[in-house]
Amino acid sequence: MYVIAPDAAPRDYVIHTANILAQHIDNDEDGILDDADVLQHLVENNYVVPVWTTHDREDFWKEARDTYCEDNTSMRASMYYDEDE
Repeated sequence: MYVIAPDAAPRDYVIHTANILAQHIDNDEDGILDDADVLQHLVENNYVVPVWTTHDREDFWKEARDTYCEDNTSMRASMYYDEDE
């Protein structure tokens, strides 16, 4: 499972997003997955959490058409560094 971002994404947004993902996986921070099935589902279905702009998102999906990424990458949450605070 990856947090992905273009080079222009502010580092603090990327780190914040990675921390939120880590909390989702191990909320009590004991080093043990809270629910291994959740992580397994996310990994097996190639989930990524992007940190990007709306424009980046549109460009990504235009470029992903008819590629492996279009059919094999899943996203359910995004951080928009030009909109989110």
